[in-house]
Amino acid sequence: IFYVPFTTALALLVIVVLVLGVSESVIDVGTNTLLVWTYKDKVGSYMNGLHLCFGIGGFLAPVLLAKVLEISGEFSWAYWLMLPFVIGIAVLVFVIPSPTIEKAVNKSSQNGINWVLVGSIVVFYFLWVGAESGFAGWVYAYALKSGLADKETAAYLTSAFWGAFTIARFIAVFLSMRFKPVILLNFSLIGTIGSLFLIASFPNSFEMLLTGVIGVGIFMASVFPSMIAFSERRMVISGKITSWFFIGSGIGGMTLPWVMGQFIEHNPQVVLYILMGSVAGAFIVLTLISFGLRPKILD
Repeated sequence: IFYVPFTTALALLVIVVLVLGVSESVIDVGTNTLLVWTYKDKVGSYMNGLHLCFGIGGFLAPVLLAKVLEISGEFSWAYWLMLPFVIGIAVLVFVIPSPTIEKAVNKSSQNGINWVLVGSIVVFYFLWVGAESGFAGWVYAYALKSGLADKETAAYLTSAFWGAFTIARFIAVFLSMRFKPVILLNFSLIGTIGSLFLIASFPNSFEMLLTGVIGVGIFMASVFPSMIAFSERRMVISGKITSWFFIGSGIGGMTLPWVMGQFIEHNPQVVLYILMGSVAGAFIVLTLISFGLRPKILD
């Protein structure tokens, strides 16, 4: 972060951003894994709390950076402002003791990793994060291309999605204390499909678009952390396994939004069908894991 304002060549900036991206990926994998190791079967509410913080940070950071730019007029100060927060977190990492590292065994206490189960969860994350990133990234363009909103209204539509998303993640912290992860997952997936279907059924109604966007934000909010909590009940989560989850998430987050982008210009409705297909695919994978893929060691 510190060196970004000093980079004067595109090649150097690419290297700096690449290092930053790798570092953030390690942090994502590490925090999710450590949280599972620390709270084990009770991780659901804490995992939703962690991802709530991601949402709050994602909402506040652009506002804070915009204010810094408005006051100072210097883009570099926007990056340097982040340094105290990063340094403070780094200090906490060294001070807070780490939990005991567990061996990657499944709940039947046998040795090895069920790679079919792991692979199925990776596919789930590929489909789900692809849909989540695609909707968040293209809802603005969808509203414009469908002729349902101007630029200002489309921007507020995007804010409505993220506002609903963040509020729902806060509520999910408490819901996860009462309900099992699989219940939250099924409820969220069905709700997401229903919200997308509502938008598709009334393609000329801004009111239905707004309602559907808020619904998608609400139902999408708890899926990612709930799936990690659900996975913890099926196997012992290690850093290696968590990294595979994030690999699937990363590939899905790059691939499916790109596919949607090929249609948004000429036929925006196709984007909705891709989204519904992706979420439905994730629902099928979850059903297979719940009823068909019982913990069984393969290697």
